[in-house]
Amino acid sequence: MLTSDGQTPEQKRIIFLNTLQDSERAVFENLLRHYTYVKTTNGCNWNQMQIECAAACTVQAWRNGNWAAAVKTKNLYSKVDTQPPSEYPSTAYKDKPKPRQRRAAEGESEQEISNAIAKEMVKLGWLSIRINSGAPQKDNSYFRSYEIKNTGSSAGFPDQIHFKNGIFLLFEVKTETGTLTLSQKDFINLAREHGVKVFVVRSVEDALVAARSVEGRLL
Repeated sequence: MLTSDGQTPEQKRIIFLNTLQDSERAVFENLLRHYTYVKTTNGCNWNQMQIECAAACTVQAWRNGNWAAAVKTKNLYSKVDTQPPSEYPSTAYKDKPKPRQRRAAEGESEQEISNAIAKEMVKLGWLSIRINSGAPQKDNSYFRSYEIKNTGSSAGFPDQIHFKNGIFLLFEVKTETGTLTLSQKDFINLAREHGVKVFVVRSVEDALVAARSVEGRLL
């Protein structure tokens, strides 16, 4: 039996699964567990294909950059009286590949990379703040612009902080060849110990992969 777009259900399933990026696959697997739990808990008469299709439709909404639609889809299919779809969504990735975000150009400065990342994050609906970590100088002395109370250090805090939908993440921006300072390594380790999502990013592409991975964990 062919679907409305001339493919068999199994063909649509294979095409969709083959186009999943790593972060999207992790979201898909989490949603499979979620919808299986909904079925088991509420005694829903769903088969495995319907569970997979519900997860796929939710991912498709999210992968297109529509966070609100993804949440709405998940809430819809989590209702006891809702019947999930019986076929995978069509994906435009087969005929129209998603445009690739540029890597940092050779010789591009950290400031240029940082500006490009902030611009893209704002486009995607994030509240983006650049942290000015440089200490102002006066009479050969330095004034602390911030202090990490856990360590007493005034160095190492990442370059950017981004907020969206009640979550936040930190970016330490580096060039392709840039290395972390000791204070930056110390802060990243400390932040991760406290459950903070902090990433070292070297391009717009790195930043968007990190942002999508964090968003996906909430679906």
